[in-house]
Amino acid sequence: MNEVVANLQKLGLSQYESRAYVAALRHPHATAYELARDSGIPPSKIYEVVDRLQAKELLTAVEEQGHSRYAALRPEEATARYRRSYGEILDTVDEQLQRLSPPPDEKDVQVRNLSGFDELLSRAGTIASSATEEIYVAAWPEELGPLEDDLRAAEERGVAVAICLYGRGTTAVGTVFCHETEALTMREGGGRRLILVADDQEAVLGHFPPGEGVSGQWSRNPGFVRMIKDYVRDDIWIIQVMERFEELMTQGNPANRDLKELLDSDLPMIGTRGPKAV
Repeated sequence: MNEVVANLQKLGLSQYESRAYVAALRHPHATAYELARDSGIPPSKIYEVVDRLQAKELLTAVEEQGHSRYAALRPEEATARYRRSYGEILDTVDEQLQRLSPPPDEKDVQVRNLSGFDELLSRAGTIASSATEEIYVAAWPEELGPLEDDLRAAEERGVAVAICLYGRGTTAVGTVFCHETEALTMREGGGRRLILVADDQEAVLGHFPPGEGVSGQWSRNPGFVRMIKDYVRDDIWIIQVMERFEELMTQGNPANRDLKELLDSDLPMIGTRGPKAV
């Protein structure tokens, strides 16, 4: 109960109001005296607390046999009301702050370093939450999982979501392109990666090397954003080519089989000659 009371206080209720509301939920149609007894609120304070909860429409009084009994607003109705209220407040504050802040000068937009799993995922979730048109994602299941709710909410707003999914995993969010070269991707990338780009405006890039610290970058720099988006689109393009022409490339003309082997192979880095040493 203490945890519930603490969370209600974060929504703006006082400690006494929180305790009285919880008591009313647990004991429907209780009198003020019963609410005071069950919540530990001094009887001298309970009527003042009940009046405040009625003003906030969290309690309703019903007269029964000369006594006032109190019914609490159902939890789903209370949380929905607070969600709407805070959403409207945040929208208003955002609009007001945007008017106060001048648009960034493109030449001053920098690439900022991020560190730690939580910071990277938080930034990626924020970008997804603000998207209005499209989101491109390249990720492994370990990083995609925590972002699924934000991506699903974006999709429900009408945002197009395309995901290049590495490794072994599934997701019911967006249009998914499964990258089958798991070992190669892990080896060449030096670990898992996370990329999220929204609306050609903002991008985050994360790197998760095995046994090392998590690092990444975030920026609204147009060049950075475009480069990161093109990387994801190229991976998706290769996946589509492989899916569409795999049968054709594995039979008939030897040149087709050579192309299939080339797309599947561990390609040498730029500037090297001959096969890469194993």
